[in-house]
Amino acid sequence: MAMRNQTPPLPLPSVASILSATVISRFSRNSIFLFIGSILSIPADVWTFDAWLITGFLAGLRRSTGLTPAIARIPNKDLQKAIGWYLEIGEYTLDLAQVFLGRSSFFVRDRDQSGR
Repeated sequence: MAMRNQTPPLPLPSVASILSATVISRFSRNSIFLFIGSILSIPADVWTFDAWLITGFLAGLRRSTGLTPAIARIPNKDLQKAIGWYLEIGEYTLDLAQVFLGRSSFFVRDRDQSGR
């Protein structure tokens, strides 16, 4: 079977490389560009997945404790609307996960909310 010439995937920056970029900042004036370059080299799908996890976490935090970001304190109305839309994605994701996992035989619904 012939092997195709495939280019290897680009390596993601590790925590060590990001931290080393911040350590370099004490010694180099251009280190901020190294730090920003290491962050920007992360693929868009990784950023999207991280944002999706964060909004799901915020939705769960809101439902379990009632804590929510103070969107009304943001002076820009367009930014308020965008953040509200972002938080709605988390609520929708949490609802969808509850429906799918509630139908699964691998999960049981515990009516006792004390956690015991």
